[in-house]
Amino acid sequence: MLAVQSAKGDRRHETKVAAVVGSCAPERARYAEQLRRATDGVHVSARRLSMSPDPLDEACALAQWANTPAGAVIEFPTTTIMTELIGALADPAAHLEVAAIVRVVDAAHLLRDLARDDSARHRAAPWQREAGVRYAARAMLAATEIEYASMVVLVNW
Repeated sequence: MLAVQSAKGDRRHETKVAAVVGSCAPERARYAEQLRRATDGVHVSARRLSMSPDPLDEACALAQWANTPAGAVIEFPTTTIMTELIGALADPAAHLEVAAIVRVVDAAHLLRDLARDDSARHRAAPWQREAGVRYAARAMLAATEIEYASMVVLVNW
């Protein structure tokens, strides 16, 4: 954990977070678990986050329980919008340090992912201003994950 000084002078701890994203759930989960073992961090699975009405809020809350120097490896669900993920993790109120955003690319499916013409449904949490259902193009999700990643990992090459 990294101690930082806030503007008010009190000590806060920031938990390191490695976010793992990708459109191929099995490959993403496998890599997140490998990263967790390699770093001795705490793994939060996409399956766990998907049970929450607000996966990003849930990820930020669960990351705080990662009481190891390595922090947390958080595997995000396929339908996560990257700009919202970055905003949630970078929010000063979350007390998180984004160590990496890793995009797992299944090389065998990359062109298919970028050519998809369907949309992913997002149900806003009941307490959010924009309650209801939103849609995001799956090809856009794949492209922005690659664009905003600090590291791209190719699998099945």
